[in-house]
Amino acid sequence: MSADQQRDDGEVALAAGVTKTVVTAGHGDSRAPQFAKCFVHFKCFVRGEEVHDTTVQDGSPVEVMAGGGSGPPSTSTVTRGLEIGLLGMVEGEKATLCVSSEYGYGEEGSFSFPSVPPSSDLVYTVHLFGWLEPGQEKPRGDMLFEERLCAAQRRRDLGVEKFRAGAYEDSWTYFSMGLSYLNQDLMLQLEDKEARKANEVRHPLLLNSFSSLVRLQRHGRALEMAERVVREDPGNSKAWCRVAKGHRLQGDLESAIKAIGAASRLEPESAAVRDESRRIEEATEAKRGREKGRFLGMFG
Repeated sequence: MSADQQRDDGEVALAAGVTKTVVTAGHGDSRAPQFAKCFVHFKCFVRGEEVHDTTVQDGSPVEVMAGGGSGPPSTSTVTRGLEIGLLGMVEGEKATLCVSSEYGYGEEGSFSFPSVPPSSDLVYTVHLFGWLEPGQEKPRGDMLFEERLCAAQRRRDLGVEKFRAGAYEDSWTYFSMGLSYLNQDLMLQLEDKEARKANEVRHPLLLNSFSSLVRLQRHGRALEMAERVVREDPGNSKAWCRVAKGHRLQGDLESAIKAIGAASRLEPESAAVRDESRRIEEATEAKRGREKGRFLGMFG
C-alpha cells in the first residue's frame, strides 16, 4: 500500500512505518504543511502502556514540527513517527497513529525514562489544535526576548478568536500556550523595564484565561489567574473586578465585596465594576433570604 493510500477500515498509510486513523474529523480544508509548527496534545503507548503524557504546564500543548526531516530516523529522533502523522492533518482533528519501531525508539529501545523495550511499535493518540506556517517563528530555544513576546501575543490573538467563536476550551489552550512563553523562570531573569514590557502581554493573557476558565466552570482555577495579576499589579481595576467575580462564583461574598471595593476605588465609573457590584448585591440579598428562610423553618 503506497503512502496516503486509504484502506477500507479508514486507516491511511503515511509512510512505510506510519499509519493514521481519524478518530474525530477536524474543520476546514487547510492542512498542516511540511515544517509547520503544530500545537498538539498527544499520548504515546507501547504494548498498551502509556509512556508519554504531554499534558503539561496546565494543559498547554507541545509544539512539534510537521513532517520533520526525511528518511528513517536515528534512535534519538523518537518523535519522527509523530511528525509524519501530523503532516496533512486539519485543525481540530483527533487521530490514532500506529508507528513502527524504526520511526520511534528503534532497535535499541529506551532503558531510561520512558522505558521502551527494543524494537517496540508505538501508538499515539493525537489532537491537533492548530499550527503556524513554516518559518513564521523560530524554535522557542532560539528566540530572543522580543520574539518571545511576539510569540505570546500571537497565541493570545488566536485565543481571542476562539473565545469569540465560543470555543472556550481552545481559547484557554491558546492562552496557556502564550503564558508558557512568559513563564516564571523567564520573569525572574528580567530587569524591571523588561518585566514591565512582558507583563503588558502576560497580564492580559492571565485575565483572558480567567474569562475562558469561568466559561468552562473552573472557577477556582480562574480565580487563581486573576489573583496573580492583582498581586503583581494592585492598581489593576479589571483584575480586581475579576477577583470579585471569582469569589462571588465560589460563594465567598465577603471576599467578593472587598475585591469589588478595591476595583471601585480605582475606577468608580467603570460599567463592568458597577455590573459586578450589582451582581454581588443580588447574591448577598439572595443569601440573606435563604438564611432567613432556614431560621423561620427552625422556629416556625
